[in-house]
Amino acid sequence: MGFIPIFLTLAGFVFLFYTVVENSLKNKQKAFEEQFYLLKEKLAVQEHLKPTRANLVHLENIYLKKNPAEKEAAKGPLSQSKLYLYQYNRLLAKKPYNFVAKISGRQSI
Repeated sequence: MGFIPIFLTLAGFVFLFYTVVENSLKNKQKAFEEQFYLLKEKLAVQEHLKPTRANLVHLENIYLKKNPAEKEAAKGPLSQSKLYLYQYNRLLAKKPYNFVAKISGRQSI
């Protein structure tokens, strides 16, 4: 028997860790995209924008130009988009998680 159970346990741990981290990254990115498109809808922007940091800044500039009554509807999606973007990028920067991100080909938004 020897080292076989140790290697199987280690392989199971690595696989489970990879699966959990990949799922977490995918969920953060999906949540950011949903909030981004909701913000775009609330601001009534007709341009085709992909969910990126630069486009979020562009939408924030549009948000700042709106009057206070129109701002209220878009306040929640804007803050949630920023929060999910920050959480996703922070998770990618942490040491054990960036290894999984490199393997799966994920990059910061």
